[in-house]
Amino acid sequence: MYGTIEDWRAYALARGDNAPTQASDTLATAALVRASDYIRFHYVEHFLPHCDASMPFVEEATYIAASLELATPGFFSTNIVPNEAIAEVAAGSARVKFRDGADPVAGAVPVVTMIDAMLAGCMPKDVQCIGIWAIGP
Repeated sequence: MYGTIEDWRAYALARGDNAPTQASDTLATAALVRASDYIRFHYVEHFLPHCDASMPFVEEATYIAASLELATPGFFSTNIVPNEAIAEVAAGSARVKFRDGADPVAGAVPVVTMIDAMLAGCMPKDVQCIGIWAIGP
């Protein structure tokens, strides 16, 4: 789990959000664990070599995700049927985006613009362009 309940509550309170403070420790912990899973599997696992999970903005991004998870449990773990994917869904500051229409499953993962901005410097710019090419026999 990234961060702590106490630090998340302080982070949220400083931004005018008292929901984590009002939530029970059990509900807050569950939201923080789910948010940590989201950040780990959608961002940290794909970080470039110069970044790792110990960077302070990873915790901050997790706290943003945890607030969304607290408000809507399971927000980041929605299952979809690709051919029934909805064009856009919103919850607070998060929006579901379709990325180039090429992969509706990847495109249906909620994208939070603040989290994306925090972690952008650690993410590959275009993973489709990474590779080794050989010319000749």
